[in-house]
Amino acid sequence: MMIFSIGEWAAGLPEAIAVLIAFFGPTALLAFIVARGWKKLEKWPWRTFIQHGLAPVSIGLLLAGCFTMAKGAISGLETAAIAVGVLLILLQYKINPALLVLGGAVNRAAVVFPQMMDGNAPKDFRRAPAVPYGSTIPLSERPPAP
Repeated sequence: MMIFSIGEWAAGLPEAIAVLIAFFGPTALLAFIVARGWKKLEKWPWRTFIQHGLAPVSIGLLLAGCFTMAKGAISGLETAAIAVGVLLILLQYKINPALLVLGGAVNRAAVVFPQMMDGNAPKDFRRAPAVPYGSTIPLSERPPAP
């Protein structure tokens, strides 16, 4: 969903909506057409075999996406422990994962905002020095973050 934000930042609201439609439109249209055709094949004997054959493929693609996201999100022992804790909660209870994400955001905000008010923001919350867009200053020569 960052494409909408990037489109709005780059060109404004009408272009952001155009980007959103261009990004999701073809996939949604293809899914709609395939679903209608699949519904017509309800009594076809091969349909069950195809569904059973594609189930492991879809699960594998889902797991590949999860592992890709986890590689970027899990950066140390603390984040790994949080990920394992969330996994155990999801396996034990029937809870919407969005609630756990929201809980993590509230928890992080409760820890970080008081520190920011004291001027002791964590390193990942400090702003990098402003560098003009398209700057040719090498990274090694840029001033350090405050």
